[in-house]
Amino acid sequence: MQYLYSRLVEDSKWYSEKHPAVTAIAEGWRNWLYSRASLTERLIAFSGDHFEVRVLSQRWGKPLLHEANMLNIPIHLAVRVREVELYCNGMPMVFARSVMPQQVFLDQRHVLANIGTRPLGHLLFKDGQMRASKRSVSLYQAKRGPVIYGRSTPYRYAQKEILVSEFFINPSLIS
Repeated sequence: MQYLYSRLVEDSKWYSEKHPAVTAIAEGWRNWLYSRASLTERLIAFSGDHFEVRVLSQRWGKPLLHEANMLNIPIHLAVRVREVELYCNGMPMVFARSVMPQQVFLDQRHVLANIGTRPLGHLLFKDGQMRASKRSVSLYQAKRGPVIYGRSTPYRYAQKEILVSEFFINPSLIS
């Protein structure tokens, strides 16, 4: 799966929500992609409360070009990258990657450094400081397999931007 996640992050093409490629997406997927509600809350409801977060990595790195552009930061700026899988009923449903500039992490380290397996979005939505801004949608088509849809949303938290990208890796979300 790690190979797939690397491809999703590096090779996805990102579009505005109004782009023709995005408006043609099936309604079931659009419901997940366009929702402004907490994804964590939706997945908990979907799973009948059998939800879990598996942390794949938390590290310092550099943003990818589209991430730097979405956050309006230099490509060489240090960022904190967190990658997780979101599970429902023991099955991976979403791969999520959050990117936060170093200063955001340092300013909020009392909250962010000890997040563990708690979902970042859920924590920040509960805090009440998070505000969503312009979202992009991705379509990733591997040589074999279905299209994987994703969304990338910059959120305003503590007067700064955090980027959260979520890829819907399991088609049973709309079955």
